[in-house]
Amino acid sequence: MRGFELGENNLYGSIIGANQGTVSVQGGAGLSNVSVTRGVWGGRITQGALTPQKLVVAFTSPEGETISRTINVAYDS
Repeated sequence: MRGFELGENNLYGSIIGANQGTVSVQGGAGLSNVSVTRGVWGGRITQGALTPQKLVVAFTSPEGETISRTINVAYDS
């Protein structure tokens, strides 16, 4: 997650060992069926100010296998 300006908060990621597939995210503004190209993907997850939240990121391979992970974003440590 990056950005401090309104509308700038984008979520980026990479999938180790997979060059293609799709990613969907639950939480924030959500993302669905974002294409994974050469192992990387990205999309806008919020439209307003960045606030702490949990997201569930799910990767689906071309073979239909889905792996998901819950992550925390925008928390200060």
